[in-house]
Amino acid sequence: MFGWGAQFDAIGDKKSFATATSACVINNFKILCSSNSPVRTNVSSRTCSFFVPTRGAVTTGQFNGDQFFLEPGKIGAFAPAGNRIGSADSRSTVILDFDPLRLRTTASAMFGVETGWLIDFSSVQQVYLEQGGVKYLDILMNLCGALDNMGGDANLLNIRV
Repeated sequence: MFGWGAQFDAIGDKKSFATATSACVINNFKILCSSNSPVRTNVSSRTCSFFVPTRGAVTTGQFNGDQFFLEPGKIGAFAPAGNRIGSADSRSTVILDFDPLRLRTTASAMFGVETGWLIDFSSVQQVYLEQGGVKYLDILMNLCGALDNMGGDANLLNIRV
């Protein structure tokens, strides 16, 4: 569904490794929620993604060789397609796969100007989850709560307005 190939390696006692994942697609927009105990990951992706750490430890690693870190509730990242290698202690993350052209088109319409220069999807871009008094993590968590209330009903989730 997500166009990823992934390998996970438990850090520490492999017998105590735990993970839980949930995913959905809404109008071609892919959302994945994942929680896990300490882990090293090696993911090959054909899509751009927005990583939003919600709880747990800081994640460190590389996207296509570029160093990055994600801090729960504070710093997320846009990641290009390619190889993603990282490690973290216990954590929960929301991952949103997106079409860069669609995001640029939407941003251009919202701002009334060409925004291609604002967003560089060729390398990892760290994103502060609170800017200008807006708490983007809170907005995302409220949206996820609204989706949960629909109980996975595809007819409700894929309504086009």
